[in-house]
Amino acid sequence: MTHRTAERGNALVYVFVGVALFGILIFVFSRGANQNTASMTTQQANIAASDVLQYRQSVEAAVQRLIAKGCSETEISFDNESETGYNNTSSPTDKSCHVFDPAGGKAKYIYPSPATDTTYVAGAQPGHGNYAFNGNMAIEDLGTTEPELIIWLMTNKQICDAINKSLGKETKDDLFGDGIIGVEFIGSFSTPGAAGIIGDQAYEAGSTGCFNRPTYPGQYIFYATLLAR
Repeated sequence: MTHRTAERGNALVYVFVGVALFGILIFVFSRGANQNTASMTTQQANIAASDVLQYRQSVEAAVQRLIAKGCSETEISFDNESETGYNNTSSPTDKSCHVFDPAGGKAKYIYPSPATDTTYVAGAQPGHGNYAFNGNMAIEDLGTTEPELIIWLMTNKQICDAINKSLGKETKDDLFGDGIIGVEFIGSFSTPGAAGIIGDQAYEAGSTGCFNRPTYPGQYIFYATLLAR
């Protein structure tokens, strides 16, 4: 065997070894990806849903704490250091009616888990990748016809289904106008039109839940009442 022939033989061995190693890597990666996908639709979805509902409870407790202290509905402020747009000029300057301040409700503003993200990209709209607060939406058969003070979040079907399942409900459709859902609460409530009532269509509302927004495929809305009116 010549020196050149030996070099060709060695090169072929390296190629075969490389192909074999590449195949093993692909197999391991695919197996891990399949396991991650399965866990996201079950265990991770349930954990994320639980986190969302627990955070809702902590913010609701803070709002009720402010009301007990004597803050009026219009004085409640969701102003925080993480998200802009919640400056309520009717709120006391000492921040005693601020939900996210030690002098007020003592709650902490946090961001939801990335697992809750919706497949419908809504850019910088409130509720996309963050918890948002609104005073423009009413809930069917809850309180009066006045809009409630709510916390809401855009999410995906897996998380939405997990939230509703924990509440003994089903995920169904409900329509909303963009101008209604994307308004931050800064102390004033707006009487909702037909596009701002949760539960007047197929979805059975209640004080907390999650519904599909069919206008935007892949967008699901979690909502919870912080203050019924």
